[in-house]
Amino acid sequence: NFRFGPSTVPLLSSSGLPNAIEDLLQAGQTLKLTPMADELASFKGWRGTIDRPEIKSLLEEQLAARLVMTNLRKEPFEKNLRTMVSSAKSVKEETGSNGLFLALGVLAWTPSGKEVEVTSPLILVPVNLVPKNRGKEFDLEIDESSAVTPNFSLVEKLKTEEGIELDGLVDLAADEFGIDVDGTFEYVRTEIKKRDLKGFRVDETAVLGFFNFSSYG
Repeated sequence: NFRFGPSTVPLLSSSGLPNAIEDLLQAGQTLKLTPMADELASFKGWRGTIDRPEIKSLLEEQLAARLVMTNLRKEPFEKNLRTMVSSAKSVKEETGSNGLFLALGVLAWTPSGKEVEVTSPLILVPVNLVPKNRGKEFDLEIDESSAVTPNFSLVEKLKTEEGIELDGLVDLAADEFGIDVDGTFEYVRTEIKKRDLKGFRVDETAVLGFFNFSSYG
């Protein structure tokens, strides 16, 4: 089960945005992270998909300018991202590999016999967080030394515990720039609908964090 916490930084997201973000990163574009705009204060701490048309338009306009808004106000934005840069450096020094990912999309469901909803990332994009202007600004770039990967732990968990096979999540479909994120979300939704699974849904989220593959089923 994936939990939002101080070691994660959710980005404000709307339908189609995770796919667009992944395309830009795969094309070698650098995206600048920004604090939450004052006019969006009501979305402080928001972790889902924003469907309001005017906000969706704002987020798309920002992305066209290579800006991606987090759900953090200015002070926690700088503090949390500085900590994330430091943690990423430590993980790389200790393990020799990058542990920082941009998780695109989550599957949310209530396991059989349980009452509490769990969430698990669908696609993990390896990224680097680059501090600028003395740790007041932060750029996001794809980590070309690692590959975009599905959440294999989730696939195995669903197969074992729910009897659901998601082969299309194991072998991710490609698009012009990299992974077909929209197509993957639609595939999972179709499989859920095909099996008439109640309480399962795909949220089009984008979250920066450290992900242990064995723990996020």
